Amino acid sequence: MAEPGYKESSQGVGKFCEDSRLDAILRLSQMGNASIKELAVFALDEAVVLTQSEIGFIGTLSEDESAYTCHATSNSRDYPSSMPSNLPPLDVVHAGFWAEPIRTRKTVVVNDYKQFDTRKKGLPHGHVPVKRFMVVPLFDGDRIVAVASVGNKSVNYNASDEHLITLLMSGMWRFVQRNQANESLLRARDALEATVQLRTEALQKVVQRLEEENLEHLETEKKLWKSEQLCVNMITHSPLGMVLVSLDGRFQQVNEAFSTITGYSQTELLSMTFQDIGMPQDRAVGTEVMARILSGQTTPANVEKRCRHKDGRVVFLQLTTSLLRDKQGVPLYFLTLAQDITQRKETEQELREYRVRLQSLASELTLSEERLKRSIAASLHDSISQSLVMIKFEVASLCDAVTDESMRKSLTHIRDSLGRTLKTVRTLTFDLGNPVLALLGFELAAEKWLQDAGAKYGLLTHFINDKCDKPLSEDVEILLFRSVRELMMNVVKHAKATHVWLSLARSGHEMVVTLRDNGIGCHDQKICETSEGYGLLSVREALSRQAGSLVFESHQGQGTTVTLSVPIMQKETS
Repeated sequence: MAEPGYKESSQGVGKFCEDSRLDAILRLSQMGNASIKELAVFALDEAVVLTQSEIGFIGTLSEDESAYTCHATSNSRDYPSSMPSNLPPLDVVHAGFWAEPIRTRKTVVVNDYKQFDTRKKGLPHGHVPVKRFMVVPLFDGDRIVAVASVGNKSVNYNASDEHLITLLMSGMWRFVQRNQANESLLRARDALEATVQLRTEALQKVVQRLEEENLEHLETEKKLWKSEQLCVNMITHSPLGMVLVSLDGRFQQVNEAFSTITGYSQTELLSMTFQDIGMPQDRAVGTEVMARILSGQTTPANVEKRCRHKDGRVVFLQLTTSLLRDKQGVPLYFLTLAQDITQRKETEQELREYRVRLQSLASELTLSEERLKRSIAASLHDSISQSLVMIKFEVASLCDAVTDESMRKSLTHIRDSLGRTLKTVRTLTFDLGNPVLALLGFELAAEKWLQDAGAKYGLLTHFINDKCDKPLSEDVEILLFRSVRELMMNVVKHAKATHVWLSLARSGHEMVVTLRDNGIGCHDQKICETSEGYGLLSVREALSRQAGSLVFESHQGQGTTVTLSVPIMQKETS
């Protein structure tokens, strides 16, 4: 709902507002893991300043858009608000004019509140007097996720103000989503680790109990020789799966617990062997264990083995097997304790899958951050840097034109200050995202960065390019450039090298990037791959998600060679 006087044009955004908006987005991106309240306060303060307003508020909606939570308010110094700083969620259905954007799904602008107030019930007692206001909804897909309002601008609100507020809220919401995603990942990881820890402790207790029972069993073995019935009774009443097995592998006695684990009745099991219920792939394991026990190499023997449940599913067992002998030491039977560890195995598999998902999310987050840095760097380069260059040129022209020495000195000082500021902006631009990568692609960006790094760190660099066509997707270019940069910094920090070679070549449908140095090398590849930072493991995992690969070769005193391979983009054929 827009009141008369609202201009549907975004051409009112001036150069100063554009620069201020970029500066606000840059500072917003540097707030890291700030809370939603901190992000909202920052976004609201910037919105009030950029739209030249006096008051405002900003908050978020619930999933069903029925409740609104205000995170920040900005009130005129002349009319302090009586609104408390921490309001409970507000009911949107019965809310006043501020909720109109939620109900109408579009921005509400009122540039003459007195006329607008004749149709409404007015403001609450003690509320800041309102001359004009704008309420802007922020959409995430089809859902409104946040609402911001500014008020009491000295002139009418227009589409430029709406555009500025929308951009600030969008930036705030992106970082809110990122922080929420990080918190969810951390909570999920902590919950999973806690579950695994609890299950591990429970298993350790069970294992400890098994070990204690084994020791007790060994202590009572002499007594068991005197009475086979005593052994049968122990097997029958044990809470663990227990089996008495003949030397040829047939079940002689099984207890109810083992019957429950396998799904077969005790009668059925007495006509079977471990080989009958075991998986074909594990048969050699059972035969080998029996042979080692009989030869005296080990007793008791612990082994994990899979068996086929009667209903067809696979059950994982932890088997502890001992050999029972008579008084003369002649082997009589194998006594096997069986524990169902299927749940533990499933938990371990879930943990492995969780780690893979976490690594994938971390890689995507890294690419998203690189894209954001690249966008900010481009904005800095295209707007601020160009403006500073023009200002410096004009000041230099004035400096040459004036004859007054005092004025000339002042202009010279301004020109020099502009030069230093321009250098700082350019450094920040390169730190955030190499513009050569965005404008000219990976090959030229890599060559330029290698030359600059060599000059900065005192290395002799050699760049080799076969000049073949090697088209890459944007994500692959970002990943390769980041990988080469980080691997090069590892050379600077650890290799003690004097020469570095970077070669780019096409091999079939792949691009091969090779970074080689003449440094001290690494005598243990595992140590290198698990080093801190963006190490070889991180690079290898990121490449694998792009169907690429990494090969590491290093010898102590002979330098290191790292080869990265990624698929090139295939041209479409008609």
